[in-house]
Amino acid sequence: NLRVNWILTRRRAALYIPGGWETGPYDTRWLNFYPFFEQFGTFVTQGQGITAPDGTLRVEISADALAQVDPQQRQNLILEVTAVDESGFPVSARAETLFHPAAFYIGVRPEAWGIQAGAELGFSLQTVDWQVQPSGNHNISASFSKVRWVRKDPPGGLGEPTYEKELTPVASTDLRTDGLGRARVVFTPPNAGVYELAVSGEGALTSLLTWV
Repeated sequence: NLRVNWILTRRRAALYIPGGWETGPYDTRWLNFYPFFEQFGTFVTQGQGITAPDGTLRVEISADALAQVDPQQRQNLILEVTAVDESGFPVSARAETLFHPAAFYIGVRPEAWGIQAGAELGFSLQTVDWQVQPSGNHNISASFSKVRWVRKDPPGGLGEPTYEKELTPVASTDLRTDGLGRARVVFTPPNAGVYELAVSGEGALTSLLTWV
């Protein structure tokens, strides 16, 4: 019969594949004027409850609340529960679990981070499971687009401007990884500029930028 308050937050959790592989959607947090706030986590939902006679409490997170979690980004979900003891002081505990966007991840490694326009640019691909072990035979799609950053000023000029990606498709292809999760894709950027490669399949997504 102890009343407790709980709060659920989320925080990005990058997946590291040894060998210089990029995973997950391209991280645009560097465009945020206040990026340091994200280290404390992003609010998802909160609630209250009363413990049962045996001291237990089951906290259920609704599907509507979890809809706020980016379905394409690997994240830590952190639940913090706080009660007040007999002396009036708060007592807290927290636990976390990993949110996976798909059953596997796509690692992408460019063969060069910058090339001359009109030259071929190759990318190596590697699909892995949650334990970062090779996961093969996945159908994936790769799209190559030119990027233009568009400035968006706040209404009335109050606040900081934001920047959004405007993509112009250049080429795309479908492919399948081999039994060890390996594949390779090649595109030829026609003009100088910034380009984005997005590789996706079965709920997994990895994207990165390269310079031409």
